[in-house]
Amino acid sequence: MVLSLALFPMAADAQGVPRPVPVPVSGGQATGISVMGAAQQRVPVRGVRFIAYARGAEDEHGVLQAMRAAGITDATVGSPSGGLVSGNVAILRGAIPEVTKAKLDAVAGAAAAYVRDHPGTAIDNVRFFALSEDCVKLEGTVRVAALAEARRRAEAIAAATGVTLGQVIRVAEAGGCVPDSEMVGGAPVDAATLTTSLTVTESVTYEIAGTGGARRRPL
Repeated sequence: MVLSLALFPMAADAQGVPRPVPVPVSGGQATGISVMGAAQQRVPVRGVRFIAYARGAEDEHGVLQAMRAAGITDATVGSPSGGLVSGNVAILRGAIPEVTKAKLDAVAGAAAAYVRDHPGTAIDNVRFFALSEDCVKLEGTVRVAALAEARRRAEAIAAATGVTLGQVIRVAEAGGCVPDSEMVGGAPVDAATLTTSLTVTESVTYEIAGTGGARRRPL
């Protein structure tokens, strides 16, 4: 029975890291210093959205009743194209505002009761996400920290090679919040701690504004 695993968080997919490429400048190749800066922050979440799968006999009404009774808002059963998914598999979506461990226990209890009352069914592959608006606020803070780390690295390289930094000529970002259209929205939530961790990576290329500065020997 897979229900016992339902509330264990799934690992987030690995975020791809962009590779800097030369930037054309005046018909040639840009001369610059390319670095990567990354930042990560873990914070408590206020509310969560989730996605799960109900497998077995189709009972859309029963599933919705169980979800709503457990305090889930915006409860839906179906698929992005509408209706139940073929093969007796339904996609469940909903939100748990002001989430607590007690509320998660109530959701787990409702799922257990549904499976018990519908032999041959299962609810599994449950994933929790921070609310989109909360994720966006966190993303801005982490982005600033990642850019600051990129600047620190670039300044260290410039000092070691005797050049001075100019303006930023290229930035590419990886990580951050997942758009609503791709999943449920927001960063993955650890259901055990009710926290989310967001990582942002910035690949930045700085123009070399001049040479001849005091060169430091690299460590």
